[in-house]
Amino acid sequence: MSCHPASSKQRDYADSLVEYLEKEQHRSATRYKAKVDGCDCIAEMSGLIDKMKKLREEIQEADNATKYRG
Repeated sequence: MSCHPASSKQRDYADSLVEYLEKEQHRSATRYKAKVDGCDCIAEMSGLIDKMKKLREEIQEADNATKYRG
């Protein structure tokens, strides 16, 4: 089964999520960057984006928890 190529908007969003993970020094940032760079399938890219969004939410929740502890 063939897969439609990822859109430029989707690729840009995935790149911005990778940049966020790199900025936060997440241990999987390099792995996700390689996966995004090598991904040409819209469905596969969508899955990567979902995983990176979940990681971003976890990082933000941890940051917020740290702020509230003072």
